[in-house]
Amino acid sequence: MKKIAFLVPTLRFGGGERVAINLINGISDLECYEVSVIVYDSQIDYDLNLGIEVISLNEKTDLKNKISRFCSFFRKSIKVDKILKKKEIDIAISVMSSMNILLLLARHNCHKIVTEHNILMSKTVDDFITILLKKILYRKANHVVAVSSGVKESLLKYVKGILVHVIYNPLELNLIRKLSEEKLNCDLGKYIVGVGRLHRQKGFDLLIKAFSLVGDHELKLVLVGEGEEKKKLYNLCVELGVEDRVLFKGFSRNPYKYMRNAKCFVLSSRWEGFGLVLAEALASKTKVVAFNCKSGPSEILDNGKYGILVEPGNVNQLSKCIAKLIYEDTSITILDNENAVSRFDMYKVVGQYAKLLIS
Repeated sequence: MKKIAFLVPTLRFGGGERVAINLINGISDLECYEVSVIVYDSQIDYDLNLGIEVISLNEKTDLKNKISRFCSFFRKSIKVDKILKKKEIDIAISVMSSMNILLLLARHNCHKIVTEHNILMSKTVDDFITILLKKILYRKANHVVAVSSGVKESLLKYVKGILVHVIYNPLELNLIRKLSEEKLNCDLGKYIVGVGRLHRQKGFDLLIKAFSLVGDHELKLVLVGEGEEKKKLYNLCVELGVEDRVLFKGFSRNPYKYMRNAKCFVLSSRWEGFGLVLAEALASKTKVVAFNCKSGPSEILDNGKYGILVEPGNVNQLSKCIAKLIYEDTSITILDNENAVSRFDMYKVVGQYAKLLIS
């Protein structure tokens, strides 16, 4: 039985981590690989299949000082190489940029697959260094996977001469549907919902502004997630006079029940790699509206077939489209959602990865 190792920064709650767990468990279900997972720290917030070994590098992930971060990264690279050699790993799959680079720096000779989950940016010194390392190292990978065509296009803009496969993020559709049917703990009335980290990337400030313009004083906005922008977002609600109608629900292990019972789900992100929560909202049988940001939403919604796409950052247009989706008849119905999400079925996606494991 061949040995396969997944390299994932953390297994704490998060969208990227949820994707990794689905892929890890899906490969494990094939029962033809001995599976292990290498992570920065030992905290695990998701359920892994029995028999999967978790190996922690025991390294912090929130270091601010650049010298400390560099030293930590150097230690990680040495530890990863030693683990791969000691475990005699045949195949390694890395998730997220930092782990991609660590895997390709490792001298251990094995089949290496790296996965790119976000669009590349060159705004900071760290961005520039990351892009430079990818230009040098990605040619060493046996396979490079992008989670959307937009991510592939972004990667090839900076890293020339490599073959990139597009494989969408996997969804455990049956579990999402089951969880979405759970009852809410309280009656929230009529509401729209946004889900994700309270971070500038997710654009919840833009969503709050759009919500304030809808004009229905019985409508609520439910935000599911935690993050550093919570206080800033609450202050914006006060400024706009909607603090009584915006409900910060915090993190939930089951965001799907909030999606299922909402009048619509809104993706207000400034940028994405794939837009996992948008696909999850479709799987929860919810109508959706999304900024057509780079990248993912237009692919998930098939250029507007399965939901409404809005000009990125256009708050007024977003407000009008939310109202249209709630109060007017549209050509978009939840009956289309099955077709929309079948592409992301976990076992279909695992099958695509399985082909790369042997080629």
